[in-house]
Amino acid sequence: MRNKQLFTYFVELLVSYILFCYITNGDYMEMFYTNNTLYINIEDRLNLSLINNLQKKLYRIIDSYHIINIEINILNDTHYDKSLINDLINDYKVKYNGKIIVK
Repeated sequence: MRNKQLFTYFVELLVSYILFCYITNGDYMEMFYTNNTLYINIEDRLNLSLINNLQKKLYRIIDSYHIINIEINILNDTHYDKSLINDLINDYKVKYNGKIIVK
């Protein structure tokens, strides 16, 4: 049992590191993986460009690592067009049938 826990910890740590490499300068979002969930913290103002970049990265990660639980945390106080997020959620549910939460 202990070996399985160490292996699981190692895999989560490795996946977190790999996901961190997907982050590029200019995208004010942080991605990390723990407890079978990919967490995405968005600090930048939400607009179509940011959502498109997020979607590309997110789908590439999902296709590579088969992660189905996603939590997106929007950290800025500004108002944003909720239809952008809703479109992303709907597209994700159609393609992957996973669980996505937006806070």
